[in-house]
Amino acid sequence: MTGTEPVGLRPPGLPGRAPEPLQAFVGCRSTEVTLETGPVHWLPTPPVLGALAGKPTVTVRRAGQAGNVRLTLAWLFVSLDLVVSVVDGAVVVDTSGVPSVLGLREPIERWVRGFNSFAAAHGYALAPPEIEGRRVHLRKIPLAPREPLQA
Repeated sequence: MTGTEPVGLRPPGLPGRAPEPLQAFVGCRSTEVTLETGPVHWLPTPPVLGALAGKPTVTVRRAGQAGNVRLTLAWLFVSLDLVVSVVDGAVVVDTSGVPSVLGLREPIERWVRGFNSFAAAHGYALAPPEIEGRRVHLRKIPLAPREPLQA
């Protein structure tokens, strides 16, 4: 702990081989990160898919209104589509299309709640993602100061 972190609050976990810029962004040590889409060797394969599924390929494209993106994770024979939105500075992931057999719905929702809580505790909200070609740029913005309650 650096002394500035809220007591008892930790950033949501990432696989150990996640790129350092992403780890810094999630851990609130940086406010911006640019990620490449394509094969993602650091993301683990869900156990139910087995080793034969290989590592996923990630694609991201705009989905509807500003701030919404469609994130697709594709393994050898299975793909997963998620609509990810930024609403009032918080990440919202629609997991309704995640098959329960994969066992990923609850871990995704728990990770998103942890990320939103950790960022807010550090005074940040998320700006809408920016997509340029095969790159996705994520940026945090300072939360607006809250007005003190009047007695």
